[in-house]
Amino acid sequence: MELQAIFIYCLCSDLLENLNHKDNEQAQMNSAEIMTFVIISALFHQCNYKKTRLVVFALRFFPKILSYSRLNRRIYQIPSYAWMIAFQVTKEMLGCENHREFIVDSFPVPCCQNNKIFRCRLFQGKEYHGYTASKKSYFWGIKVHMIVTPDGIPIEFTFTCGSESDVRGFRRLECDLPRGSKIYADKAYTDSFARRFTQRIK
Repeated sequence: MELQAIFIYCLCSDLLENLNHKDNEQAQMNSAEIMTFVIISALFHQCNYKKTRLVVFALRFFPKILSYSRLNRRIYQIPSYAWMIAFQVTKEMLGCENHREFIVDSFPVPCCQNNKIFRCRLFQGKEYHGYTASKKSYFWGIKVHMIVTPDGIPIEFTFTCGSESDVRGFRRLECDLPRGSKIYADKAYTDSFARRFTQRIK
């Protein structure tokens, strides 16, 4: 994990430098370190920031580590376009040209529990009230629709309201995949999905 962390930090540092992103001189962690922290958390700790913070602190990956609440605030201060460019650069470096098989699926990102919906201010509207068939439970929030390689490397993703179906979420993806690729999906994706995907990659 140490070599991966060094590679990710160098990538993020060069990216932010080319984007002319400037940090506050009093910041204890620069933005490249924050981005490295997030990517490490996604790769190795299922985006559990509390767990990741303890691990990187024990391994001394960073000279200083912010508190959990401060880390969250700093993460959201990084412009969204910087995250998108980092994703695209990483995708190109890892490459999908050598892959001909992909997997598409969705997963929920709950904002709050059902009994606290009336107090939610982040998402408002019935369109955010979704259902997770695998867990047989309702949630309030958004869905992430993602195409990945068999190794779990993300290729494309998009966000939708929680109530939006998998098929409609798929239609938002560009499906920029190599010619002749195959994609695997569960029964939530109907025949219309298969026909649409076949037309895109032929």
